[in-house]
Amino acid sequence: MLNFLAMAVLGVPNAAILAFIIGLTTTIPMIGGVLGGVLAVLITLMAAPEHTLAVALIAFLVQQFEGNILAPRVMSQRVGLEPLLVIVYTAVGFVMFGVVGALIAVPIMKTVHILLVHLVIEPYTDSLRSVRTEEGLPVIREEARPNRIYLPASPPEPRQNQGLGGSAGGERPNNNAERPAPQRP
Repeated sequence: MLNFLAMAVLGVPNAAILAFIIGLTTTIPMIGGVLGGVLAVLITLMAAPEHTLAVALIAFLVQQFEGNILAPRVMSQRVGLEPLLVIVYTAVGFVMFGVVGALIAVPIMKTVHILLVHLVIEPYTDSLRSVRTEEGLPVIREEARPNRIYLPASPPEPRQNQGLGGSAGGERPNNNAERPAPQRP
């Protein structure tokens, strides 16, 4: 439509046919608009050579507008992906699998996106929301946490160096010595 309007305003003969050819080939992803533009330029070169530059310029500008601005926005609104992602997915699909890859790349990536959201992202964010915090620290499971252990207020007495073989006099240290009870606040 944009091609037809621009060609009709500039007085290009057979503007409707040329615009139809460009529009028909634009349905081929990635290369369709360029292919249609080249065909329209060749037809104009044979029919009216004085309008060839105008047709080439119109085809180029409209293709740039449709391919880089209009199509990604429409596709992103329909599919729910960012326009830049639509361009990247289509380009990657075209490079890897040709025209068929460009056609199926966006639906496949949207399917992968949906699976990631429902199977990975939502369960992870739900598990994060269920974490309770206490004094700024996360409390994961209250029942699994042991009673609080309070450290003694006085520092422990330094141990004597006993070496590998025990004490110097051959005696064993008394581990059953009475220790002070922990103080609770």
